[in-house]
Amino acid sequence: KTSIFPNEVMISGPKSKIKDIKEVYTSPIPLDNTIQDNFKYTAKIKPIADVATVPSEVSCEIIIARNFSKRVITKVPIQILLQKNTNLDFSMSPAVADVEVSGPSRIIHFLTANDIDVFVNAANITKPGEYVLNVRCALRSNEVKIASVTPIQLTLTAR
Repeated sequence: KTSIFPNEVMISGPKSKIKDIKEVYTSPIPLDNTIQDNFKYTAKIKPIADVATVPSEVSCEIIIARNFSKRVITKVPIQILLQKNTNLDFSMSPAVADVEVSGPSRIIHFLTANDIDVFVNAANITKPGEYVLNVRCALRSNEVKIASVTPIQLTLTAR
């Protein structure tokens, strides 16, 4: 959203030049996806041949409104990270996780379980037994953040 002050300017010049002018334009306001916060900017009125504008620049206040949302993606399969050469068989309980993500709605709406890597690291397990391991999570988009993972731990059985 942009607020401009003053929101009207006075123009003067030959009647033939100004009779059809209904609006004037400013120089572009610099915006890109790196801007995260509201800001103020002074924009010059674009010149029109043989027409004077008063004032010649306006103050602009730019309000950045980000459309963020949260969403829970359920039943994401949990993968086991292992060493290549292991003679153990593994099972885990539970085998799926629910992942709450937050970020831009345009991305969150389209995420699926395939966009999230949920895993436990069993690379250092070399002996049979039961192990309680932390559930880890990684996203394939740097614009999205993980709000929570449920469960945060699971039981891994090595045989």
